[in-house]
Amino acid sequence: MEVKKMEVIQLLHRVVVFIIALWYVVISVQAFVASVTVLRGFEYKDLGVVAHTSALISDYTGNKTIDDSPLVQNVLAGSTTPRDDTLYLETSSNHSFIGCTDVDGFDTQIYSNTFLRFMFTAVQKHAAEGLSYIADLELITPVVDCTFDLLASSDKTVMHYEVAQQFQSGAGMLATIAAIDNMQATSVTHHFATALNYPYVTDPPFTYNVFVTMEDDNFWLFKSIPPTNSIDPTKQVRSARRMGGYIDDPIAQSNIEI
Repeated sequence: MEVKKMEVIQLLHRVVVFIIALWYVVISVQAFVASVTVLRGFEYKDLGVVAHTSALISDYTGNKTIDDSPLVQNVLAGSTTPRDDTLYLETSSNHSFIGCTDVDGFDTQIYSNTFLRFMFTAVQKHAAEGLSYIADLELITPVVDCTFDLLASSDKTVMHYEVAQQFQSGAGMLATIAAIDNMQATSVTHHFATALNYPYVTDPPFTYNVFVTMEDDNFWLFKSIPPTNSIDPTKQVRSARRMGGYIDDPIAQSNIEI
């Protein structure tokens, strides 16, 4: 009886060892395929959707209306009078009107008061026809959550766009806009505007976009709707955030996440 028991244990041990060995073989093959993908400069398009996080803003906005939020009542002392600076949320109890002072490599240009207000003005100027409520908005102060993961990591990647019918592609900017008055709202409507070829143009030419779908290669597909008096046609715009390492130039870029 003891002999049979030992044989069973040995058999189970061999099965476990075989499964582990097979598992390592699968991992090795996957690593080999990924290495070839990187070395040949192919785009790796099945990394999924990345959700970016900000740890502080939800507590500052509270669970009632924005007017009743800790952000307005405590930080801004109950005043909604437009200011000429930007508010930076550094911790749950500390804030600054200078910048994210505790973030190493904080980008003082992208998150500067001047640039943030410039972006707001550009969206109002160019995309107000599709986003009619924006034209009537009054900017009190830009608010920056210093725990936002892309800010904290000093990420400087830009959006990539493609317009197949015009054989266009390049860098661009995608603005996501959501109007929230009450933090108890169960749903939020998001609107989009794209500025194709920015930052390689002086004034970001934002155009109102309607989200169509997410495609198989993780690109977002938009229907770009120009203003009524524009000579530009309606376009199908594909957009994604590309990240990875460059070999020597964008054409030879490898391990791109889309």
